[in-house]
Parts: sequence; structure tokens; C-alpha cells
Amino acid sequence: MKKRRNICRYIIILSLWEVINCFGQSQAEKNLNIIRPNQPVVSTTNFNVVYNGIENPIAIAIPNVPSEAIYIKVSLGTVSGANGKYLITPKENGQLTIFIYSVLKKDTIYYGEYGFRVLKLPTPIAYVAGISDSSKIQKSELAAAHGVVCKFNWADFDLQAKIVSFELKVGVNKQKNVLKSNNNLFTNEIKEVFNKAKSGDEFQFQNIKSLLPDGSERILNSIRIKI
Repeated sequence: MKKRRNICRYIIILSLWEVINCFGQSQAEKNLNIIRPNQPVVSTTNFNVVYNGIENPIAIAIPNVPSEAIYIKVSLGTVSGANGKYLITPKENGQLTIFIYSVLKKDTIYYGEYGFRVLKLPTPIAYVAGISDSSKIQKSELAAAHGVVCKFNWADFDLQAKIVSFELKVGVNKQKNVLKSNNNLFTNEIKEVFNKAKSGDEFQFQNIKSLLPDGSERILNSIRIKI
């Protein structure tokens, strides 16, 4: 009698588990009649964040599943790559979902979905001779800089922005001589000003425009330099 009671309790527990599991499945899983044999490992450079309009590298591995058998789909974006290494390009800010599958011996197995926050690409930092704010510098260091550069200091993968123009204000406290460059390099006129510079002279790099990898244009930080 006690054994029969234990068997009935086991059957009830199993039935409850099947009901809970059924309600917990996504529609995609129900359609494919999916099991979850292994838990995928998803690796990104920025945890659960990806950036809009650029290619974000993501690596996916599934225990006991060859990388060439893995494939993924994404919502609100596009995906390229194979063999567990992918580039995800979101189309808009918000939430992006990755759906992970494998194909083994013509069987499609669904392993689950992973959500990522899609954020606007942060603004890079402008530098002249390694300076990004206000500092004193040797005249020779300024001449050796050749131009203005910008960097994404937070990025753990190759991400570059382009300086498209900037202005140089000669004499920060004087409303005179604003020179312009239509790229990131010092013009001959700017170089001549630097060559004639004396100790105590001040310069301000301003209206530094940068073209980002997502196609947007941003105004970067101003840089103030004293010889």
C-alpha cells in the first residue's frame, strides 16, 4: 500500500512538471517539439550589451555539439559568420534576441534564446599628442602629433571612428585667428602657427567632428593646449 502511494505521488509530480514545462516553452520550441540537451555558452565583449548600427562580435559554444552544426537567428538585426563565431548588427535601439539552434543528422534542435540590450554607440574621445582635455605641452610634441585622432576607450574589439574636420582657435582668450582643417591633419597654415609658437601661447581645438562606424556624426570634446 505504501509503495503504491509513492508511485501515485511520483506520477502526480511528473504530471505537474509536464504542465509547468509546457507553459514555459516558447512558441518556437512547441512548433519544433524541442528538448534542451545542453546549455549554450554565449560570450560577448560587453556582457549583455550590443551597439546599434555596428558589427558586434559574439561567440557561441554548445557542449558536445560541433561548432559547424550551430546556427543562430536574431530579432531586430542581421547576423553573419559561422562555426560559433558571429557578427551581430542591430537595426535599432531596444532589445535584441538571439535564437540558438543546431542541425545534427537532419535533426534541428532549439537550445533557447538570449536577450541583449541594444544601445546607441558612445561618443569617442578626441586626442592631440595624447591630450584629451587641458594641458601644457612642449612645442616639439605638438609638432610631432601631425593631427587630431579619436578613440573608443571602452571597446574591447576593433572599432574606429574618423575625424572629418576641426577648428584651431589661436589664443584662447582672444577672438581672433580660427583656422580650419577638413580632415584630421594639421594644415600647412596650422603647422606654420605652431612653428612660430612661443612659451605661454595657447591653442584650442574645437568643433571636432567625427564620423562613427554606425554612420552618425558627432561633435567631440574640445582640447586646450598651452606651450
